Amino acid sequence: MSHLLSEFPNLVDNHNYPPVLNFFWSHPISEYTLDKIRTNAKINHSISLEFYDAKRISQDITDNYPDILNFLMRDIHKFDIEFDESLNIQQRTFYEYLLLSKDSANLKNAIIDANIMSILSDQGKQLDEIDNALQGFKIKRNSLKGRLQQLINHKKITFSNEMYCLAENEKLKIKNQQH
Repeated sequence: MSHLLSEFPNLVDNHNYPPVLNFFWSHPISEYTLDKIRTNAKINHSISLEFYDAKRISQDITDNYPDILNFLMRDIHKFDIEFDESLNIQQRTFYEYLLLSKDSANLKNAIIDANIMSILSDQGKQLDEIDNALQGFKIKRNSLKGRLQQLINHKKITFSNEMYCLAENEKLKIKNQQH
């Protein structure tokens, strides 16, 4: 980063670049670290730094560019979405989880997790039922088990008597979103 910042004034002075650097980073970054980088860029290099990390990019996409989110889901990840004014509870669960997901750096996992949550929104399901419902994702059974275990660890779903169910706290979140 410091090499880039030291070269940037040359681009501004000699090549008519604007004195604002838009920097895109594919990982999340803490506000403290970002503040240090911005301050260093301003004080030591006279550069205004606009920094976009994975968290900001994904939030901006979901908030301001639904067409890009639609493209990513339909064309890149081959997930067919029906946008309808009257979303059913299963669709609403899916979208709410996807939009509120902290795991935005890995969109495919976020989509799979959201779909699992959606599948479980009506009632509990066994592994085979979940696997069948996710056939379009071409997810391997062991990967599915891993995703389910992650959701259990994050207290999004529960597992009892061979059944996976939406956790009570997630049911409450969905119910509160409807009102």
